[in-house]
Amino acid sequence: MAKKNPPPAHVADVEPELHEGLTRMQAAFCEAYVNNGDGNGRRAARDAGYTDASALTIGCRLLKNDAVLAKIQRLTIRRLAAHLPVALQVQLDLMTKAASGFVRQKASADVMDRGGMKPPERYQHLVAGNISISIDLGD
Repeated sequence: MAKKNPPPAHVADVEPELHEGLTRMQAAFCEAYVNNGDGNGRRAARDAGYTDASALTIGCRLLKNDAVLAKIQRLTIRRLAAHLPVALQVQLDLMTKAASGFVRQKASADVMDRGGMKPPERYQHLVAGNISISIDLGD
């Protein structure tokens, strides 16, 4: 018989509203999937406490479940939000302390873009061949 892995200790600490509509094991899968960061559903299923024998099947099935995908999205956004201040500080440090003028300029442009000061996109459309336009205004 396949060995069943115990659910991670942190699963009990997950806020109840975050695993609304999901079982504790499904919520643990979502946490493991986001925390592992490798896109491996089988590994996340094992880490969540599913048996080794069923981990591949369960991982694939859970990654097709809309409620599971919504939970993974919420956890990913939360994890990203926790790291945004660090990313911003890196950009600001590059903008002010980089030895290269090119790096300082690119970092400045990135900060301005993210601050809502991105210039409008410009597109140049090149057309080869003859173009004929006929406008009939009627009588």
